[in-house]
Amino acid sequence: MLPRVFRDPATPRSWLQSLSAALLWAGEGAVASHRSAAALWALDGCPEGPVELTSPKGLRPLDGITVHRNGLAVGDTMRVSELAVTSPTRTLLDLAGCLDEERLEVALDSALRKGLTSLSYLDRKFKSWRAQGRPGCSLMASLLAVRSDVEGHLDSALETRFLRLVRRERLPMPEAGVEVGRYRMDFAYPNLGLGIELEGYAFHSGKTAWASDLRRRNELVGLGWNILHFTWDDVVHAPETVTNELRKYLCPNFLQ
Repeated sequence: MLPRVFRDPATPRSWLQSLSAALLWAGEGAVASHRSAAALWALDGCPEGPVELTSPKGLRPLDGITVHRNGLAVGDTMRVSELAVTSPTRTLLDLAGCLDEERLEVALDSALRKGLTSLSYLDRKFKSWRAQGRPGCSLMASLLAVRSDVEGHLDSALETRFLRLVRRERLPMPEAGVEVGRYRMDFAYPNLGLGIELEGYAFHSGKTAWASDLRRRNELVGLGWNILHFTWDDVVHAPETVTNELRKYLCPNFLQ
């Protein structure tokens, strides 16, 4: 497969096999990093595909393998699927230098949601990272600043996209994961009694789920809440529809 790395021809080829081979080729001290590490940690928006390593040695890159030469601090490496890989926090810092803002934000919220890191720990590591002048510092700084202004945790890539849309349109920021009675709303403006529910790729189906959704909505309305429902297609493909609906409640003079 690679210099000094061989495979049993009876085994099927896979991305994980290619990554394992690259680590064997790179030798001691090499770890899966950047987009490869993000895929190993199963961060949203980071599929398997790229083979990316960080090594303390100066290695000549081979076709299909990206090699970064950066120092790794204590706690920066772990193991996933028996492979050496950068920690989730170090992975996010590395990603800041190779992903655009939207994909980085999705990955960041995915790591927070999975409990792989915390804002406080990431912020502490980032301060040291920024002092070294690493790539992507300004991007990570802006995302951390926004996250510190959001109450609650985000549960999906759709929620991240919705929050990005609200911020881009300079609308008031909602609270995330608001508990009302026995229900939890994706986002809410408690002072306005406005709740927002987001539907992902898969819609609820079946009579039982449909009836449960109606009961939930009726109870929330009975408690004095207005509820807005938006789908993935609304947020991603018709954002103006979402923002116009929000403005009717947040900016009542918008249409006048």
